[in-house]
Amino acid sequence: MKKIIISDITLKKISEDRAVSLLFREKSAIANCADTIGADVIEIPAVKSPREDKIIYKTIAQNIHNAIFAIPVGFTADDVNVAWDCIKDAKAPRLQVELPVSTIQMEYTYHVKQAKMLEKIAELIKEAKALCSDVEFSALDATRADEDFLISVAKEAESCGASMITLCDDAGV
Repeated sequence: MKKIIISDITLKKISEDRAVSLLFREKSAIANCADTIGADVIEIPAVKSPREDKIIYKTIAQNIHNAIFAIPVGFTADDVNVAWDCIKDAKAPRLQVELPVSTIQMEYTYHVKQAKMLEKIAELIKEAKALCSDVEFSALDATRADEDFLISVAKEAESCGASMITLCDDAGV
């Protein structure tokens, strides 16, 4: 029998929509609803405003009783620590290292080549793993990645301690 895992990305996707802005109580209500109806994972957006987001995320984290509470860690070791500080009080916290693996996204978004991105992925996963036992690596734009590079990234993520690897492609929506 296969296991289906439900990840609620409502809060993550709403934050990307500049036309929609939610109040603190609305964000909290969405997270509580997802937890109550049985979502396995509740994903939130990366920290943009450390002071404000920390208060919101910490409060939500304390009120999630069943689901894993997941947050992207950003691109630096400091970003990892800020993300962890926001969700460390959750019953089941998860840090997500989300980085592109296609040449076009690596070079145009982060201005790095494959070797540097592989180093960055390893660095961030190790940093996240030192703080949290549940670390997910999401290979963004995976369907446009060089197959050999994608395989090496997955192996590196696993060897550095990622407990889950997600191959993602939402660039073409």
